[in-house]
Amino acid sequence: MRGRPDVDHFVPWVLYQLDLGHNFVLAHKECNSEKRDRLASEEHLAAWVDRNQEHGEALGREFDRLRVLHSLPSTIQIARWAYGSVSMANGLTWKARETLVPLRGDWTRFLA
Repeated sequence: MRGRPDVDHFVPWVLYQLDLGHNFVLAHKECNSEKRDRLASEEHLAAWVDRNQEHGEALGREFDRLRVLHSLPSTIQIARWAYGSVSMANGLTWKARETLVPLRGDWTRFLA
């Protein structure tokens, strides 16, 4: 990542106002600004799920050390709710820059 990263809420703050550690991601400042209050597209969702599967326990230990509230199962449930809401509304997700895309029907496999 070039430059100083921003800390972003994967499930945007506007949708769920509880800061849980596993919901935080590092993002390019420009991407974070462009994503705003939208959910990330399925490719970003897949990467977030992979990150949490591979590093979730280590992240949890670090959150404990830093006294950051966290619960990976709760965070996944929140993501399931948020993506389900966008899917039911036929809403769009943020892919890159000014590109918004609909959810495909198979997004649920990432949060099973």
